[in-house]
Amino acid sequence: MPATDALSTPPRRSRALAAALIVSCLAPGTVWSQVEPRRPALKSIADTNDWNLYFDLGVEKLRRNPLDAAASFYWASRLAPDRAEPLYARWVAFWMRDQRRWIGYLRDEKEVLRLPEVIQADSLRYRAYLRNPFVHQGLTVLLFEQLPGRFRTDPATQGWIAYAEGDLMTAAARLGEAIASDSVRNRWVRQMRAGTLVALGQIDGALAEMQALLRQLRQEEDTVLVRSYESKDLVLYAIGLLYAGRGRTAQARDAYRQALAENLAFAPAHRSLARLATQRSDPATAVSELAQAVELEVDDPVLRYACE
Repeated sequence: MPATDALSTPPRRSRALAAALIVSCLAPGTVWSQVEPRRPALKSIADTNDWNLYFDLGVEKLRRNPLDAAASFYWASRLAPDRAEPLYARWVAFWMRDQRRWIGYLRDEKEVLRLPEVIQADSLRYRAYLRNPFVHQGLTVLLFEQLPGRFRTDPATQGWIAYAEGDLMTAAARLGEAIASDSVRNRWVRQMRAGTLVALGQIDGALAEMQALLRQLRQEEDTVLVRSYESKDLVLYAIGLLYAGRGRTAQARDAYRQALAENLAFAPAHRSLARLATQRSDPATAVSELAQAVELEVDDPVLRYACE
């Protein structure tokens, strides 16, 4: 993630792009707010069933009014429950509302991490990754822009900024420099670089990064504490999606099964195994896998629709 030095000068401003979904995948159900926000008004000629319009409205409002932006992102996620972008944007909007709390979160302060609303917000981010492990994360830069100081000039930070601005070639190069300089400390930079390479259409390169990340995580097993969205089952799931995108179904199926070996309750792997079974005209297996997915995520309308 971007980092800022503790200087008194204001941080550099940058453009946050709402990029399109790179890898399409369906996964567990949406986490809704306890109180449904009022549906934002669109222009009179606008299609009120178009989630993109609500998402774009939220991006426009995010800097000046994160609460209104959150309402727009909420309705985008209601209209498109299978999309990752609105869920991730809701996570960003949550943190935009309270800079002090965001700083505490970055410092892993227990009193912040244990707050119910923080746990709920993190579940939004996790579910966004379940829908698409390579969902565009450029909006996160806005969270760091509001911190005191200016952005650092290290390769990881500058690569992140280039990624947020849509300069993918520069982003891939700078993120690669960060990994080469310290592959242990910057192990999760590999996931960001993989997403950048996916956006560039370089799937094999993305696979190489995710496989290297998986090897590191296995080497560090039981020694490093990670959060749910930094888990081996999610990494294996992402690898499976990349294999599937290359038409390498046997390797994809193996990656999904390894994800389930890591976490038997990982419903997205069952959903993806069902998709592979459908492709090879094996409806019995597809129905069985979907049934297991629905059993694990009983409140997910997307999975229930897939079972129809």
